[in-house]
Amino acid sequence: MVHGSEVAEIRATGKSNRHRTNAGAVGSVHDFRVNAGRGMLRNEPMELTILAFAHAREAFGFSSRTVPCEPADTPRAILLRLAPTADLRHLTVALDSEYASMDEPIGQARELALIPPVSGG
Repeated sequence: MVHGSEVAEIRATGKSNRHRTNAGAVGSVHDFRVNAGRGMLRNEPMELTILAFAHAREAFGFSSRTVPCEPADTPRAILLRLAPTADLRHLTVALDSEYASMDEPIGQARELALIPPVSGG
């Protein structure tokens, strides 16, 4: 159950520290959004646009590419289909502009961004 103070926090920041999911487990609002937005895992063919930045662009050989996939596919599986020998250890991924796990199903996402490590100065 979401309390009044949590509703105000969600409206103000888009985040909450805790919520109760349909399964009764306690998680974050981000978890809820991920499960609600990409959690429908019907295995219907779809297309996903992959955007590669900086070193990832060089490693994969493209800056943008559209590939066929299914909602149950994970970023790791999709990327290894494209480049079986790719080193994915240092890549961060985002699904529809939200950071995601390499092993999280893509669900209904339309865009996968490959973000290499960055350094600043």
